[in-house]
Amino acid sequence: KLQKSCLITVSASKGLGGAPGARAGFVATADESLASQLVKIQMAIGANVSIPSQRILSASLEHVLSNPDDVLGSVSKFYQERTDFVCSRLERMGEKYVGE
Repeated sequence: KLQKSCLITVSASKGLGGAPGARAGFVATADESLASQLVKIQMAIGANVSIPSQRILSASLEHVLSNPDDVLGSVSKFYQERTDFVCSRLERMGEKYVGE
């Protein structure tokens, strides 16, 4: 049941594409009904994403999918380091937060 209630939205132009300003991303869900509604919305607004942006995103996703451990591992490490830093600062200040 939880899987059907999840919706993932990703800004791929910055996070995966290394192309800030391209304004490209994607949405993923296991809910088929929601997915079909999202496709209808995307068809109405998809014309706003330029062809070069779509090609950059496509090449980036191909690279990520062909090297998932390498690419996503380094992205995950980067975010883990940032999270650890923020948590350590919060702990030093005596602040509470929701952790692992």
